[in-house]
Amino acid sequence: MITEEYLVLALACILVGAVLFYKLSRWWQGFVVNRRLKRGVKVECRMHHILSQNGYQLITEQKKFHVSIYIDGEERRYELRPDGIAKKDGKEYAVEVKSGRVAKNPLYKETRRQLLEYFYGLPLQGVLLVDAEQFTVHEIEFPRESFPLVKKPHRLLWLGFGIIFGSLITYILTYYGCF
Repeated sequence: MITEEYLVLALACILVGAVLFYKLSRWWQGFVVNRRLKRGVKVECRMHHILSQNGYQLITEQKKFHVSIYIDGEERRYELRPDGIAKKDGKEYAVEVKSGRVAKNPLYKETRRQLLEYFYGLPLQGVLLVDAEQFTVHEIEFPRESFPLVKKPHRLLWLGFGIIFGSLITYILTYYGCF
């Protein structure tokens, strides 16, 4: 038979277990975050060495850039901070250092989006993706012109003007007997 003492003891055990679980889960989250941060710092420390091995000169680290975005016509500013800025052959590059199985892949969506933002948002000539585990540097480029869907109507418009202009010239020349 369940007495009041057992019920109080069970509730106390549940409460202690819940508090213990909460504390352990918070500790584990902190442990994982600290491990990632330490690996990130360690990886960024390799950046200078890897870049110089590949002919790049590291100019600065963690430089802040202020970038604008327009939301419903209203300008909003935000900050971009690549891991570094490097120079080679007179060109300046934003540097992003990655490690791990997935993040160092430029086709991984989070990495690709970050590289795209640096490429289009910063006043630099390119973006470098540094693989801190393989000690490699990849120069990343995206097309600078508009996306094809935006550009096609523009091209079709010029083609139409060309056809009209060519037809007009042909008509004028035949009218005046040049053909």
